[in-house]
Amino acid sequence: MPQLTEPQLKRAVNETFKKYDTDNNGMLDKGEIIPMLQDAVHLLGKNYKVDEFDVKEFMNVADINHNKKL
Repeated sequence: MPQLTEPQLKRAVNETFKKYDTDNNGMLDKGEIIPMLQDAVHLLGKNYKVDEFDVKEFMNVADINHNKKL
């Protein structure tokens, strides 16, 4: 599989972000992160229900300004 260019990767990330930013406020809150993580788990072929602990762990890594949103 060919490697994605930077513009292709940015487009993919932006499109994915838009899909889960259901209130279109430019940020993902916990209610939007749960479906995103759940879809990611399913794409990995896992039958696992994302819970509050998973969101907390994800946010510990991804929420760099600690505002509880991405």
